[in-house]
Amino acid sequence: MENPGLILYSTLGCHLCEEAARLLGDLRPDLLSHLRIIDVADDPAHMERYGFRIPVFATEHSGLELGWPFGHPELRQFLDSAHRAASRSTTETGKASDPVK
Repeated sequence: MENPGLILYSTLGCHLCEEAARLLGDLRPDLLSHLRIIDVADDPAHMERYGFRIPVFATEHSGLELGWPFGHPELRQFLDSAHRAASRSTTETGKASDPVK
């Protein structure tokens, strides 16, 4: 499965955010090394949008989001949707999505 460009909106000391990363590791440990973690406290726009919803997984390319609360089933469905969206993007553009940096 290709990398869907995952982002985790989080903040320092967020135990639910740590739980979200653990859930991802349970399902797709290969994505942890590509996961881009954004601290919402560093940007007022992110704080306004995600501050009360963190942890939030999002994809860079499709705009899909999954906000807390979620468990393995919801995260699995989100990852499947993100993969399908990334695959459509690859098909439409003829090239793979850029990996998360």
